[in-house]
Parts: sequence; C-alpha cells; structure tokens
Amino acid sequence: MINTNNSNVIIPNFDPGVTSSTVYDLGAITGNLIVQESVGGNDQGDAYSFSVSQAGEYTFSLEGLNADVDLYILDAQGNQIDLSATDGIVDESITLDLAQGNYVIFVDPWDGNLTQYTLNISDGSSSVGGGTTQTIIPNFDPGVTSSTVYDLGAITGNLIVQESVGGNDQGDAYSFSVSQAGEYTFSLEGLNADVDLYILDAQGNQIDLSATDGIVDESITLDLAQGNYVIFVDPWDGNLTQYTLNISDGSAGTGISGVDPGDTPDTAANLGVFTGSDRIFEAGSIGGEDAVDLFKFSISSTQEFDAVLENLNGNADLYVLNENMQVLADSINSGTASESISGTIAAGDYFLGVVSYDGVETNYDLSITTDGGNTSGFSPVADSTLAVVSEDSHFV
Repeated sequence: MINTNNSNVIIPNFDPGVTSSTVYDLGAITGNLIVQESVGGNDQGDAYSFSVSQAGEYTFSLEGLNADVDLYILDAQGNQIDLSATDGIVDESITLDLAQGNYVIFVDPWDGNLTQYTLNISDGSSSVGGGTTQTIIPNFDPGVTSSTVYDLGAITGNLIVQESVGGNDQGDAYSFSVSQAGEYTFSLEGLNADVDLYILDAQGNQIDLSATDGIVDESITLDLAQGNYVIFVDPWDGNLTQYTLNISDGSAGTGISGVDPGDTPDTAANLGVFTGSDRIFEAGSIGGEDAVDLFKFSISSTQEFDAVLENLNGNADLYVLNENMQVLADSINSGTASESISGTIAAGDYFLGVVSYDGVETNYDLSITTDGGNTSGFSPVADSTLAVVSEDSHFV
C-alpha cells in the first residue's frame, strides 16, 4: 500500500465500465490517488479516464487482489501504451513518463476472475511527511467473535478502513495495538444509517463510546497506554450502512496531507483534486503562534461539498475561500461546538481555513466529503477576507 503525504481516496459512485459512457473520470492527477473497486464475473473490466496537466513520471499499481488481474495504460484513442500482466495473484505496477494529454487506465480480470482491488496512482510529486496514511478494505467481513476479529496491527500515522455493517452482519470488530502511549482519534464517517462506535480493552471492557442519535458521524479521542485494544462498530437496530473508519495516532503532521499546514497560500497543505466522490480526514492542532491552518484544494467539476470541524477542546472557526482569498462561506460557532460548511461548489481552486479564536490552543478533526450531486451554492461573505478574522491571525 502506498503511504503518501497527499492522497484522495475514491470509491466510485457507479461501476466503471468498458464503454465511453461508463468510463469513470478521475480528472487531472495531482499528488496521489487511491481507488477502491471490484471487477470480474459479469463485470468485464473497469476503465478510468484521467488527464495529465504536467508532464512527468507517473506510477500506477493494483494491490489487494484475490484473483489474477492485469493493468493497462492506454492513450485517448484506446491504443496500448504499457501493460503489467504478471501471472497469478500478484500486484501489478507500471511506471512511465507521460506527456500532457488524456489517458485511460484499464483493469482487466483474467478469465473473468472476481476480485476486489486497490488502484494506486501517483504523479511522483509526493514525499512522506510527518505522518502516513494507509487505506484498508478488509479481505473478510470483520465479525463479533475472537475468530472473526480483523487485526489492524500497531497503529502508526493514519489508517482508513472501508467496510459495511448491518442486516445479517451484527457488528464489525477490529483489534489493534498501541506501541507508543499517547492520544488517539477514531471516527466513523460516510454513514447512511445510525451506527455507534466503541473502544474496548483486550478483555472486552468498554473504555469509551460515541453513540449520537441519527445518521451522524461518530468520533472518539482519548489517551491510550501501550497495550491491545478493540474497535467495535455497532449498527443500531441492525441498520445497513457503509462506513469509513478513520484512525489517527496524533503524530506530527497527521492527516492526508502529512504536513503541518501553514497560514499563507504558499505554505498551505495541498489536499489535491476533488472529483466528486472523495472522503478526506485531517487531524491537527492550532493555537498560540500557530493560530491558523490553511489547506488548498481543487474542484474538478461542480459538486456537493461538505466540511466538518469537530472534537475541539477550544474555540476554532472554519472558512472556505476562493483562490483570491475571499471568504465564500464560514462557520463561527462559539465555544467548543463543531463547525460545518456545506453547499454546491464549482470547478476551481479553493482554500479551507481552520482558525483559532483569539489564539486559543485546540486539537481538531477536519473531515471533507464531496459528491457529484448538488444542493445550495456558496455566496461570498460580505466582501470579507480571512486577513481580518483575528488580530493575531492572517493568511496574506
């Protein structure tokens, strides 16, 4: 699995096909991209279109396979540029120089074999920063007994788990170990039903619980000593839902960006390009002289955008700005209340600002989701700029 300082994780909202009308468009590749999908059986192949805006070396790999699958890179006319077709259940990888232009990735199941896969794409611009991010799709359904618990191993950096629960699946249990005592954060996102989150010790005793009513993200932040623990994802009343489980060890520079965000456009942490099916998680802290964390991102096409700032232990506010640093939307609740901004966002370049109120120190969890649909749009906030948010904080 690629550990990166800038990764967008995508689960396509339709099955990528093999015709021009069913190709899944990944947009322009910047930084690293992780795609989670399956292929085989009646699904004869998955095709992804993408564009290269800056010529250079690009790497493509297929991992997490349980059947033989081949990987092709094609030009916009469908001509083969390169191929990785190793016999057996083996990771496939291609590294090549690409000029500016449009291309296609084709994932081909050998003899119709059915398998899940992780497609990793990198433009070679990223280097590992203070924290790392790993994405996992369990190769079996995590259960509720000792023989079906899914072992995540020792938690270092950030971990993203994609799974589902509910119906006949009464719950998902994940064991993990802590090798370095400290603060750890666990959150459930991307829910479409009510689900609760538990942290247990190795004997199954409850340490903490997040059980908010309704279809709401769940989150737990707590100090853990060295030892073994269990995460339990509990579907309320058997409700069926997919979920994203985010885990962070609170190390410096945690989150998808892997760097400590600055407070100017030039030092902002780069979250990459959002294509309309993204889930991004950042864990950080601000306060004192570091009163502002600024993130930059691009939108490939008009889509629904949702950003949530939560798990605060001090007052912090959330802002969306355009490329000229004009505030388009803000959430400025008092105290330690969570902040949230949502609406339709057009294609373009943007910034997201997390600002400490009056320099107060606080940890935070920032989650961002995008969707190809749309609701209500952003409007500029009274010609303000983030330079006037606080006397002690500035972005310009």
